[in-house]
Amino acid sequence: MSGLTMIRARKRFAVKRPVGLCPRDGGKPARGLMIELSSEGCRVSKLGFRNFSEGEKVTLNMGQRPALTGFIRWAHDGIAGVRFERALHMGELLELVNCSRGEEEDARRYGT
Repeated sequence: MSGLTMIRARKRFAVKRPVGLCPRDGGKPARGLMIELSSEGCRVSKLGFRNFSEGEKVTLNMGQRPALTGFIRWAHDGIAGVRFERALHMGELLELVNCSRGEEEDARRYGT
């Protein structure tokens, strides 16, 4: 087998959720799409031309859900990695994964 194999510390989940990524220093916020989520952070795409800096403190707004705080781990080409200040508990993570995949809404629709 050729190529580089990456070993990740935390399981990552593919999601699709519109979010707002707001610098806590009062800088210009950006709209984006959360596309990957783990207990310790997430990846946000479609940030357009908004430049975030490594280490910049941010708030991740998700509409009706409580906002998450963290900092930028890396950013380039309209994509950013965010590390949360506080890791999500397993229940919080699974709930957020389910609602970010639309599974929570489907369960309500069918009464399950």
